[in-house]
Amino acid sequence: MSRLFLLEKPSLAREFQKSVMEEGDVVIFLPTINGFKFKYPNLSYKNFPETFEPKYKVNILRGSLFHMNPRILKGNELKEIKEDNPLFALNEALEFGNKDKIYKGQEQLSDYMDNFEEIIVEVTCSYSKTRAFNLFFDYYLMHRKTISKVYFIRPVSLSENCIKKAMIEKESFSKLNMDQESYYNDYKNTYKNKDYFDYNFNLNSLLVLDELLKYSGCCNKNKILTHNMLRTLFEIKRYGSEGLSFLLTELDKKSIGRIHTRQAIIEELFDYGLIEQVENKIKGKKVILSEEGEYFLSKIDYNFEKIIDLKEFKEDVENLKHNDFIKKYEPCLKKYFKKQNNIVKKIN
Repeated sequence: MSRLFLLEKPSLAREFQKSVMEEGDVVIFLPTINGFKFKYPNLSYKNFPETFEPKYKVNILRGSLFHMNPRILKGNELKEIKEDNPLFALNEALEFGNKDKIYKGQEQLSDYMDNFEEIIVEVTCSYSKTRAFNLFFDYYLMHRKTISKVYFIRPVSLSENCIKKAMIEKESFSKLNMDQESYYNDYKNTYKNKDYFDYNFNLNSLLVLDELLKYSGCCNKNKILTHNMLRTLFEIKRYGSEGLSFLLTELDKKSIGRIHTRQAIIEELFDYGLIEQVENKIKGKKVILSEEGEYFLSKIDYNFEKIIDLKEFKEDVENLKHNDFIKKYEPCLKKYFKKQNNIVKKIN
């Protein structure tokens, strides 16, 4: 029987293809962090500021469903499965929100996955991959009888020998020993902590900072300013005139965003009308606050950057149990947004 590999991206699949995959093996690419987005409840000021456990939705616009189309190894090539594609009906149902068809599609996918001898999940040192694995099973599978076939592998590198060694040492998800289960649960706890903070910052941002964007004349309503976007805005005020490369270095030093998200954050701030780009013969491209951005930042509570210490926050995300994390950071979020809301009310 063939095996099913749940991998993060095509480049990873190519390494597995060269190392351990055999004719007839199938790959499904797990949704990336962009494949799932937060699902926010109906918002009101009645219980503001409020915090919730995060809810998710499939993000059709990021193309995650397209990339999840399974590929089968034929000869030396991974070819897209076009006939009897187990994800086609489910993808279509999810796109249009048809609950009956979603249920049917989930059952079909579960039945399809039962045909494999093993389901291999690569989860090397990444809470985002653990999130993807959990959400894949939550959103795409109705029943869990396939769990007994699931194996985790953690290659220390993507060399052929390391991948082969990881396959030999694969760990059954249904039979994790205490150390292995702790390893997996640590990653699960980490993404739950990070998502809790991001979700609730964004949620309250929709109510308060969105109003401030409107008063600043920046953009239409219903825009989210994330924690990292706001911190980036402060860094642009300080260092934007030093050039884009210098700015990105400062963002990296302060762990604001990640390497592959910082440029996207800056582009979103452009779209919001908060910053603008200028050319400099010596320092090259520079990003500076627009007039609207200057006004917006002048109305941000000066204690914003003290909500969390980024170094301590990163350690807490990885080390605190979820309930302890909530106890520590829920009051911080509520205190900040209550003060920020008072500032916005005075403008009105």
